[in-house]
Amino acid sequence: MRRFLLLIGFVITFTNTAAVLGTTRYVNGTCGSNSWTGLSPVCSPTDGPKATIQAAITASSNGDTVFVAAGTYPEHIDFQGKAVALRSTHGPEATVIDGGGTDRVVTCTSGEGNDTLLEGFTITNGVGLYGGGGMYCSASSPTVRNCVFRNNRSDIGAAMRNCDESSPIIESCSFIDNFAEVTAAVINCHGHPVFRDCLFRDNIGLLGDGGLVLTHNDGITPTVINTRFIRNTGGNGAGGALDGSNAMWVNCVFSQNTPGSLIPGGGLATCSGSTIINCTFSGNDGEGLHLACDPGSLVFNSIVWGNGDPAVGADEIFFSDVQGGWSGPGSSNIDADPKFVQPGTNDVRLSTGSPCLDAGDNAALPPDELDLDGDADTTETIPFDTDGKPRIQNGVVDMGAYEGAFELMPPAEGTEDFDGNDFIFLVPNGGAFIPTVNACVAVWNVSGPDDATFLVTEYAADLYPGAGGYSDLAVILEMETSLAAGQYLANTYIPFDVDDLNGVDPHHVNLTRYDAEAGSWALAVSGNSSASPGHIGPVGDRHVSSAPATNFEPGDYGVYWDPADQHGFAWANLDRPGVFGLGVAVCPADCLQTPDGDIGIHDFLALLGTWGSDGPCDVNYDGDIDITDFSTLLGVWGPCAEPALAPRGRGRPLMATAGPDSASARALVRSPDLDGSGLVERADVQALHRSWGPCAGCPGDLDGDGEVGTSDLLRLYERWGDS
Repeated sequence: MRRFLLLIGFVITFTNTAAVLGTTRYVNGTCGSNSWTGLSPVCSPTDGPKATIQAAITASSNGDTVFVAAGTYPEHIDFQGKAVALRSTHGPEATVIDGGGTDRVVTCTSGEGNDTLLEGFTITNGVGLYGGGGMYCSASSPTVRNCVFRNNRSDIGAAMRNCDESSPIIESCSFIDNFAEVTAAVINCHGHPVFRDCLFRDNIGLLGDGGLVLTHNDGITPTVINTRFIRNTGGNGAGGALDGSNAMWVNCVFSQNTPGSLIPGGGLATCSGSTIINCTFSGNDGEGLHLACDPGSLVFNSIVWGNGDPAVGADEIFFSDVQGGWSGPGSSNIDADPKFVQPGTNDVRLSTGSPCLDAGDNAALPPDELDLDGDADTTETIPFDTDGKPRIQNGVVDMGAYEGAFELMPPAEGTEDFDGNDFIFLVPNGGAFIPTVNACVAVWNVSGPDDATFLVTEYAADLYPGAGGYSDLAVILEMETSLAAGQYLANTYIPFDVDDLNGVDPHHVNLTRYDAEAGSWALAVSGNSSASPGHIGPVGDRHVSSAPATNFEPGDYGVYWDPADQHGFAWANLDRPGVFGLGVAVCPADCLQTPDGDIGIHDFLALLGTWGSDGPCDVNYDGDIDITDFSTLLGVWGPCAEPALAPRGRGRPLMATAGPDSASARALVRSPDLDGSGLVERADVQALHRSWGPCAGCPGDLDGDGEVGTSDLLRLYERWGDS
């Protein structure tokens, strides 16, 4: 039977990454010197750390390890064919290799194998003509682990290009906000790469595919396992991924991706005999799973539901939930609402009562050739789902990428009889109104009309980039209402406990508000608008207490913390709807309402303007802004060590000559801000695609030629990120 063919070819050859013990070297960009040997982390002659990463690699031999201290390194590094383990000491959040927009960041073109390791870095601002702005591999197969590839640009493979039978092992890496002039954040050709526990999010391929492209192989099947593809955009191709290499896809999620006009596969488009096991396709524009050409694909234990087009391209489908049903070859398929925890979002876990629970086929699970659980047993079936939870529960595998039932997080029950001066309590997950336990909102209709509505929904933390605000600390709340701004007061509570804090001082916890247009977060109270005409910013004071908040002045905000039970909640009194999350002020002296990552004159003036009172510039949280706060602010003057999230933007395309010059684009009568948000961004790409084709006079016809097409897309990207 065809369904058992999937067990063939799932063999990946791993080189021993624990290379022969060699010399350890150190890099410190703050105090190191390239004239030193790099044999000691202590900054003193003559064995102190190197100043640059490249100098340390050049001085190393096969089997050596290089440890890199936290900091930003403006470099372009080449591993020079060496089996060197390059590791950061503080992870990718604190250790950045910045290409400066001038060249590739990392290069492996000298036959590097799996013993060459890149681990724990953010790779950013790389530019690579002919591919690989972040990293370029040719006939090389390094291991890349726990790295973030962000804001890299190239013609193809903006974050990474692997060619000439390169077969890298990519583990626990994120590819975010990369921009390809032609196609793909990552492209791999003529090899058998492994992508494990990775994230592809918000990547754009201007003229091709958005996230990952696999083309051909070298006789061994490429593998993509436990990987998520979220909000990627293909200009003319697939949104999430394109497979032309007979790859195996296991435990993958494709959600909220947008395809181009030529290939309608919003999630995954296959152009080969792909094998797809326990994957979920939901919320994508176009088809979630699209068969681009023969031969067909085999699909097992998967869910294809809630996409823009219910059509599915495959050869045979078994034990899967397909919207609209499946009439082709296969068996044991269903057509039923999978009951996701959050329909319409990328939280596609299964809720209690889902028909996809215990409805898969255990025999379809592939062997654990990658040894995901590290027990050296590669003959057992894969042990984990996308979240790292046991893949089989209750004896039978579930359909989709996630195993097990999860609690629903539906909207709080809305009311159409929320009259003037009414007071209601809304708990999104249906629990009791207990701020220390449940995220919840207390709403007072101050002066609104009768029969108004107010709705509160709790979302998973990965719905928005940096969903916790300044850090990924908690789930978020979204509030919607029919009331006009300034006519209600919402006291919002989001709980947290000691496990969430991970060593953070509770005093540094803030409730934050997501600005969708800027793509960044600010203090929740910075959006208040009812105190006086044109007022922006808090009205009340920040309170940090051991008693629950009872204040109801607009703009009051703070934290309740119970040191005995080690839990509490952040709260704010708001007068507008929006998206709110829990964040950590990692740089308290950066006390502007929208922290800018730099402690400077604006923070100094804000402190002086609130002298003698309480507020955001009470850096030591003693209830009074005084000389102590003044001294603390001056003592940390300059860039924050860990700046707050900045607005997302990709800048100008690398190959501007491919489209009209920027001067002519700016002279257009029609604005590329098609959705009227005030920012040229992803939503405008989606609006343009909706009117693709002959469309005289359409807003998307930016060049006025009577057709919405590639030239208009190029013009839109000329203005990307502009307001």
